[in-house]
Amino acid sequence: MASIRSMCLSNHPGLDNGGILWFNNLTEFPHGALGPVFPVLVAGLHYLNVQISFQKSQAKHYPGVLGLLAKYYKIYLDILAIPLFLIAYVVPQGSLVYWTTNGLFHVAQQLSLRNDIVRKMLGLPDTGALAGNTSPKSLHEGQKIMQRWPLGDSRMQSKLESSTAPKFMFEDSKMMDENVSAESSSPEELLQQALQYLGTGCQDQAVPLIRTAIEKNPDLHIALIGMGQTLFSNKLFPEASVCFEHAIPKIEEQDPLLVLAYFSAGLSRKNQVEYLFTCF
Repeated sequence: MASIRSMCLSNHPGLDNGGILWFNNLTEFPHGALGPVFPVLVAGLHYLNVQISFQKSQAKHYPGVLGLLAKYYKIYLDILAIPLFLIAYVVPQGSLVYWTTNGLFHVAQQLSLRNDIVRKMLGLPDTGALAGNTSPKSLHEGQKIMQRWPLGDSRMQSKLESSTAPKFMFEDSKMMDENVSAESSSPEELLQQALQYLGTGCQDQAVPLIRTAIEKNPDLHIALIGMGQTLFSNKLFPEASVCFEHAIPKIEEQDPLLVLAYFSAGLSRKNQVEYLFTCF
C-alpha cells in the first residue's frame, strides 16, 4: 500500500494514464462527480468485513470485562469506517484501486471459507468440527453461563487460596461416582450439564464433567476455556494458562472466542508472574 502510494506521488511512468473509466490517471486524488466512489467502497468494504467477522459471535455473552472489551472493540471497528472514508480522499487513485481490490477479496475469502463445500475442496475441516461439534444453542448457553461467572469471581477465589492445586484435578469427586451415565454421555452433553452446574455456583460438581468432556473430545475448546476460568478463579494461574493455550489452536481464526482465549492466557501469565514476585 505504501509502495504504491509512493509510486503514485512520484509520478511513476505509466501511472498517469494506466487506469480506466473515471480513474484513468492513477496519480490523482479522487475528484469530480465520481470522486466519492472509491472512498465509499473503501469504507463500505471495511464495515462489511467487520460485520462478517462478528456475524457468528456472541460478544455480549462473553464473561465479565471480556464481554465489555469485545463489545467496544467492535464499536471501534465500526466507527473506523468514517475516518477511512475521509482518508481515502487524500490517497492517490492507484492506491485506492489496490485498497478496494484487497477489500473485495477479503470479503470473498471470508464468505467462501464459511462454506463447508469450499472447505472440503481445500482440504480444511468443516465448521462443525472446528466448533467442537457443539450446537449453536449449546454455544450460546455456554457463553451466557460464563458471562455470569467472570474471571476472578470472588465467590470461588477463597476456596483454594491455601492450596497449590485443586483436588478435583487429581481425584474423582462424589458427583462422578453418583453420575454413572457420565461415561456414556457425549462430550457435548457433559459440557451442557457442567455449564448448568456453573450457572448455579456448583463448581465442584461441574469440573469433573468438564474434565471428562475434554478427555473424550480434546478439541472441545469451550470446555477448555471453562476449565481455564475455573482454575483462574481459584488463583491457579499456571494451570489456567495451559488450558487457554491448548484451546487457542483449536479455535477458528475468525471466531471472536479466539480473542477471549488469547486475552485469558495473557492475563493468567501476568498474574502468575505477579504471584511469584509476591512470594519473594
